[in-house]
Formats: sequence, C-alpha cells, structure tokens
Amino acid sequence: MLRRSTRIAQRSSNNQDKATSGREIDAPPPTSTFHLFPRLPLEIRQMIWNLTLESRIVEMEYHKDHGFFTTCNLPSALKVCQESRSTIKNSYPECFTSLWHRHGPLFNFSIDVLYFTFDFCLEMDRFLSILSQREISSIRSIAIDHNDFESTCNCEACGPSLAGPKNATRFRAALMDLTALKEITIVHDLEYSLGDACEEAGYGWKLDTTLKSKRMRFFKSPPRKFTRFGLSKYDKGYCKSFHFLKGCKHTSVFGLRQNKVLVPMDELEEDTEEI
Repeated sequence: MLRRSTRIAQRSSNNQDKATSGREIDAPPPTSTFHLFPRLPLEIRQMIWNLTLESRIVEMEYHKDHGFFTTCNLPSALKVCQESRSTIKNSYPECFTSLWHRHGPLFNFSIDVLYFTFDFCLEMDRFLSILSQREISSIRSIAIDHNDFESTCNCEACGPSLAGPKNATRFRAALMDLTALKEITIVHDLEYSLGDACEEAGYGWKLDTTLKSKRMRFFKSPPRKFTRFGLSKYDKGYCKSFHFLKGCKHTSVFGLRQNKVLVPMDELEEDTEEI
C-alpha cells in the first residue's frame, strides 16, 4: 500500500514538471520593504545603517555671516528614523567652526572628500587658519581645482593662485601638517577645460534650471560625448606638485556640475533674446 502511494505521488510530481516545463514561472514582484528589519538584533541593524553610508564630495563655501558651509546633501541615514540617526551621528561631527561662527557642516573624515573649488582659493587662508587640532589630524582626502595652480603670479589680473609666490610655501606647509592625509585629487573642470574647443565647434554651456543640484561630479575619463572636442586625457603634471607628501596618493579627475549642459550656440542666443 505504501509503495502504491509513493508511485502515485511520483506520477503527480512528474505531471506537474511536464506541465510547467514549457512555460516560464512568474517570479514574485520585487519588494522595497523588508518588514522583518525591526526584528533583527540591534547590533545587526546598526551594522546595516553603517553600510548605507557613501562617500560624499563636500564642496566648501564661505559666507561672511554664516561662516563655512556646504550644499552637499546629508546622508539618508541621518533622516530616516531616530535609530538610524543615533547610530551614525557620531561619524558626522559638526566641523570647520570658529569662535565667530559657531556652526559648520557635518563631515565624515573617514569617507568624505573635502573639495576646494577655484573660487574658494580666496578663502583658503581663512579656512586653514580656523582648523582645530582634531580636524588637522583627521582630514584624509581633499580635492582641489586645477585652476588654483594655473598661475604662479598673485596679481589682480591673474587672480589668486596656490602656486603663487605668496601662497605656495604656506600651502605646502599646511598640507604637510595634515598628518592623516592619504589622497589629493586634482579636478579638471570640463566647463573650463573645453571652453575654447567648444566655442570653435559652435557650442556653449547652459545652466539647466530644471535641475536643482549644482554639485560637482567626478569622472576618471571624460564622458564620451565630450571626446569629439579633442579632450581625451588630463595634464598629470599638477600631481607632481605634491611629491613631497610621502605616502599620499595623487590622482586627477574630470569634473562637471550636474546642472551644466552643453548646447549649440543658437540655443544660448535664443535664451539671451528672451531675457
């Protein structure tokens, strides 16, 4: 009797296999919610919150009334819930404050990149002078616009330069005091690097007002749509300026703001006429 039941069960299973072998079985739809997350042990939940953290390019800006600040987005985990915030908040201390300006941006020294634009060169001495000892010994990664080293002059016509006679020695000494510094990235702004070539080809840069973010994105190589303008690599000579920093990695990247787009010149002329 047992053998007969077993044979019947095997036949039923074989029939089901034949019925489904000729067609695809629908997979369950993907889910964006993990309902069992609150039941996980606290230690595992905290590990997961920390794994959500990503490196940010923190572009520094200065305002005389507010001090140093950034428009970089906060990590999502700081805004999800009380548990996520309490888990990671110690990794994002308020930094770059002073006796005059008591509030500053949140910065993760372990994974965030401190980005100094060309315009920020005017505030570099002010910024370096307010760093606390904790910040001096914690900064690991900085990115600097290559235009900051374009000129070795400090006259008004040439503008400020970190390679000029007044600033080069001081900036070099300041970098050497950043004992935790592991990487310096030279940023070649595509809007500047492609300026003449784009104009000759009949193109120009337009501000896309539909995009709220003006943050800079980094590229190891120029996006394919820009290679037609003859830009295929960057000048690595700037990296040699930091050979005195032993154990510090020097790299170069291309940069482009998210709200800048390249368009034919006639589109720029149309916008000008509307204004």
